[in-house]
Amino acid sequence: MGLGRDLRRARSLSFRTWADLATAAAELGLARIRLAGWPAGELTRNAMITPQTKCLDDERAINRVAFAIPRMGARVPWKGTCLVQALAAQRWLARLGISSEIVLGARKTGGSGLDAHAWLVAGGRTIVGGDVEGYEPFRPSHRR
Repeated sequence: MGLGRDLRRARSLSFRTWADLATAAAELGLARIRLAGWPAGELTRNAMITPQTKCLDDERAINRVAFAIPRMGARVPWKGTCLVQALAAQRWLARLGISSEIVLGARKTGGSGLDAHAWLVAGGRTIVGGDVEGYEPFRPSHRR
């Protein structure tokens, strides 16, 4: 039942959507490789932020990235974690000249545990990272 529904849904996708899903898979793979080679302290320094221009084409591109990255992040054969998805989406948007910001944060879990999370903000909204309610962003420390 589920497979048949998925196949019918897949057949109904446009060429543009298939291309976006392929781009998302490639960006996720590249982000996973890049992340493996970065020291933890470099994550926020390697952000690709470009000047923001606000136009309808930007909003369409942001919507396409917001659609494709999480869907492929759940289906790639490697860990498509929230950070990998945020890095992938940020790079894709930067290539299109759209600025974005990766936010790293955490929320308390039962007991003394913390649940860390990463999400991407562009165009004034969360693009990837799902529901971020309850997460507090980390403040970057400025070394002197």
